[in-house]
Amino acid sequence: MKRIHLLVLLFGICSLLKAQEGQQLSHSRESNKLLQLNVGLGTGFDLMHRGAGNAFASMAAKKSPFPVLDFRLEHFFSRKWGWFANIKIGIPSKYRTDYYSELVRVLEKDYYIRNHIFEKQKPPVTPCLAVGFVHRIENSHWAFYPRLGIGVNSPGFQDVFIGLKKKGGNQLYDTRYDIKDEFGQDSRDIFILSTGFSVNYKLNTYCYLFLSVDYIQPIGSRSAMESVTTDLYTDEVVDRQIYKTSTLGRDLSVCIGVGIPIRLGGKDKKGKTTSRKERMRKIMEQKRKSFGLFPTTAK
Repeated sequence: MKRIHLLVLLFGICSLLKAQEGQQLSHSRESNKLLQLNVGLGTGFDLMHRGAGNAFASMAAKKSPFPVLDFRLEHFFSRKWGWFANIKIGIPSKYRTDYYSELVRVLEKDYYIRNHIFEKQKPPVTPCLAVGFVHRIENSHWAFYPRLGIGVNSPGFQDVFIGLKKKGGNQLYDTRYDIKDEFGQDSRDIFILSTGFSVNYKLNTYCYLFLSVDYIQPIGSRSAMESVTTDLYTDEVVDRQIYKTSTLGRDLSVCIGVGIPIRLGGKDKKGKTTSRKERMRKIMEQKRKSFGLFPTTAK
């Protein structure tokens, strides 16, 4: 149900942006049919706070830095304002700590471990989706785009389950860290506030280079995880601990890449098919006159 609510929220935001776009274009002489597609590669940093004794933070913190793929679509419905939709895909290679091994080293003093796991767990691919508003400041070659939006981040964490047998006794216990969501996955959807900016350098009318920086901050209630130790003979819970964190999913990413302007529609007003070169010339002429994108430097 939680993911359904997230999809409804994102659909509502996109509908609001589309309505705003239509209102702005009603005052323009010609619709802005130019989309900007950005594709980049960069580095991500996990900024999750690791408090002393917080098992949740130790099980979720990723090893930094890690690779990030960046895909962003932008469209400006007025001279200065537009909307964006962004998806970042983090590809971490390992967790900052192997929590299972650390926990086993502590418990081995008093217990035999019944289910030793020697292979370290690897974090899953972590997608992050955001939509929002973008502002632009431009000249003939350079562009600066600050942006603000909201979205969903899906960080992963380790799955820990340990079977114990008391040394010098017959007691049997199971210790489980319950961190799976209702879909049985080792990840959790986190509402986030996405802030960032990009700097573009125009190479020609067909493409531009960009540098993008994004900071992801979780919002809403703190994420919680429960550890439960159960006596296997009586099914009695002998120990229960709750761990909470407000920084799960907090990330910083820096990416570089290439942007491509895309014209929606390939025909002129008379219905004749035009060449790509002619369409791009008309696009840039329209942008200079109506929206101020890359204004000419000619006097």
